[in-house]
Amino acid sequence: MTDIIHRRLILVVTGAIAGLALYFLVDWQDQIENARLLTLCFVAVGVFFGSFLILFGRISLLKSLRSSAVQMLMATALYGLATLRFAPDQIGQVVQAPQVLFGLLILCTIPLPFHIVVQTSDWKDYRHLFQEAWSIFVRYTVAWIFAGLSFLLIQLSDALLSTVGVTLIGDLLDHSSIVLPLVGGLLGLGLALVQELDAYISPILVIRLVRIFAPFILFVGLVFLVSITVNGAENFRQFLSPAGILLVLVAVSVSVISAAIDRDETHAAHGRVIAQSARAMCLLVPVMAGIAAWGLWVRVSNLGWTPDRVLAAMVAAVALAYGGTYAGSVLRGGSWMQHIRQGNIRLALVIICVAGLGMTPLIDAEKISAQSQLARFGQKGFGATEDLGVLSDWGVAGAAALAELSNLAKEPGHEALAAAVARAQGDDIKPQVREALIAELTKILPVQPASATATRDIFLAGLDDGLVSSVLQACQRGLKSGHPACVLVVADFLPSSVGEEAILYFSRFDWDLSSKVLIEGAVQDRPVIHDR
Repeated sequence: MTDIIHRRLILVVTGAIAGLALYFLVDWQDQIENARLLTLCFVAVGVFFGSFLILFGRISLLKSLRSSAVQMLMATALYGLATLRFAPDQIGQVVQAPQVLFGLLILCTIPLPFHIVVQTSDWKDYRHLFQEAWSIFVRYTVAWIFAGLSFLLIQLSDALLSTVGVTLIGDLLDHSSIVLPLVGGLLGLGLALVQELDAYISPILVIRLVRIFAPFILFVGLVFLVSITVNGAENFRQFLSPAGILLVLVAVSVSVISAAIDRDETHAAHGRVIAQSARAMCLLVPVMAGIAAWGLWVRVSNLGWTPDRVLAAMVAAVALAYGGTYAGSVLRGGSWMQHIRQGNIRLALVIICVAGLGMTPLIDAEKISAQSQLARFGQKGFGATEDLGVLSDWGVAGAAALAELSNLAKEPGHEALAAAVARAQGDDIKPQVREALIAELTKILPVQPASATATRDIFLAGLDDGLVSSVLQACQRGLKSGHPACVLVVADFLPSSVGEEAILYFSRFDWDLSSKVLIEGAVQDRPVIHDR
């Protein structure tokens, strides 16, 4: 048996075994009472087989098994630590924890080039690390395309044969025990074929295409910075998640710069436009990362921490590290590309460490977020809290925070909090709590004209419990002018309808403007055009 056939057979069988293992885990999930153990098994299977399929062929069978086992143990152990933040009946929330998903993604990808390079040369050999990193991306992408097209061809064949009464293929595809191993085997075959065509399916084409975007990314970044300078930061704050957009742009910029400097001076971009654009982008990256960090800080200061914002802060810290490294390399002069190449190695290790820490108790995003929201409630009252229902998704720490707020809500003067806790726990708001909320809302809700109090009372009586709390929260939030962020406008807007109509505008956040309409004594959802 030749080496080619031997490699194909191993990868196809490995892919099929991986698919079969996933099938059994799915099939047995109702019989495995320990949900934590079940999720750990999924992670272990996915990481081990996913790593092996990539590593084998680049390094020997034994070394591939050993490196895949190391990957599996590292990822599974850290994932197991992360699951301890959640009670047994909350394990399903782990897959929604952003920093856990981020950590798994990093731990399953970035270490792979190091595993390959360390077996053949110095682990700090950037030339080989760069080549392997981009090669992994290209090989896995092409292999998945091959597997998808192959499976589609099988389905088309079934559709054709079924027209003449041959349903064998369709009958087999009805069973997951056949489909998952089949897809895994096709993926393994695709990876084997891509490795055999290494001279033809090269990352060089992808790298050359990516570096072309350097002038465009530089232009977009400069236009953004000029706009911020001319118009001020107010426009920046109007976006739903400007920090996230900037961090994505930083990541794209880093990828484009890395593609431009390539593995060494011989293969780096020598065209003046692309090379100088990449050099200018190195100075732009820390500025964009700094603005993103500032935007995130403003958002946290106003609304407190959430798991998403904790992850964003981790990414922002890494972005600042990249920005400092890239700008410092250019400002040092000399061989700035070589400085960046060596910096990329250190930064890759930093990313792995940050991702791992995000899955340990040292950076417990759920605990940080729950304590932050509790602290903000103590400082600013319930009006500073967005939605208590999200605490239920923050594991043990979130449940403890919700229980603490529930106890506090029982005290007099915390009717708004009691309503929010009731919604979060799926309970109905008590009548006396609703009455207290409406009484408070009546005092602070601006009405135009001020004499339309009868219509106001009808309107408030028609609001459901959730809207009463939301409108009160908006009215408690002051605008820069000092006025409440709500208003009720009463007039005969629809002459064809009986009586006056009323439109309620309210805004709980800077980027949010909601409206409700009272028509013929009933509160309705009607489209209202408003110029923001």
